[in-house]
Amino acid sequence: MNIPIVRFTNDKSGFSKTLRSRVDAYFAENKLNKSGGGAMVLKSLLMLSLYFIPWALFTFGVELGFGSQK
Repeated sequence: MNIPIVRFTNDKSGFSKTLRSRVDAYFAENKLNKSGGGAMVLKSLLMLSLYFIPWALFTFGVELGFGSQK
């Protein structure tokens, strides 16, 4: 199977420069962090823990005792 390579041409119109300057101005004007700041870090850690904690519990066979009564 031959997958075509995607190539982008150089922007001669200046659109990307104008767009980048406007985006930079927006973030500077609203005093926003481009990488998301502390809230994004917190959300990322929460989402990663929602994935890895159950994975670790299932992988290492931890039984919490919910629903299994002997």
